[in-house]
Amino acid sequence: MAPLIFLLVGVAAAALYWWQHQAALNREQQFRAVAAQRNWTYYEDDPFGTLGLDFEIFGRGHDNKVLNVLVGADEQGKELRVFDYVYTTGSGNSREIHWWTCVTLALGGLLPSLSISHDNVLNRMADAVTHHDIQLESEEFNRRFAVHSNDPRFATAFLDPQMMAYLLSADIPDVVGVGTGWLLQTFHRTKPAEFDRLIGACDAIRDHIPSVVWELYPPRT
Repeated sequence: MAPLIFLLVGVAAAALYWWQHQAALNREQQFRAVAAQRNWTYYEDDPFGTLGLDFEIFGRGHDNKVLNVLVGADEQGKELRVFDYVYTTGSGNSREIHWWTCVTLALGGLLPSLSISHDNVLNRMADAVTHHDIQLESEEFNRRFAVHSNDPRFATAFLDPQMMAYLLSADIPDVVGVGTGWLLQTFHRTKPAEFDRLIGACDAIRDHIPSVVWELYPPRT
């Protein structure tokens, strides 16, 4: 009986590996098709050191990877990148792999870092120790989002009443970030056929950035 069990386990493991490999190949082919249709550039792996950008989500978990990078431009001619981001939390039976589709959009200036994420138990526990969660004038926004920045003045300038109202209504999946000259928005793993929606959502946040931000932090020339 034992040899049969080992055989069945081995077959199941091989089948799972084959399925995962095929799924990865299919997703790569879909990214390549988008690149061909839009005259964008596709990279199987990340040539830009994306994980080195100053975004909180890139520090989560372990075994962090950026895959399937598309490089193009939005309707305003600003460089954008769409890519898969994966990281792992836990180990053993509690191991969990997190897949995200991310859009980064060039802002044309080196703004301070900012992270806007859904408030949760982990955020509240961390903030109880560090007191780093920035409180804003909207109580509803404070309840729903955790805001962190290395420059509180920038956070309050960026999150004016109009921006907060937009983010409250926009059903943000997880994180909006600013750092190292880029705007970041993350989404649950998304099919390439829906990338226009993701890019449009990132453009909308860029378009809601208050003019005072550029007055306080003018783009470098």
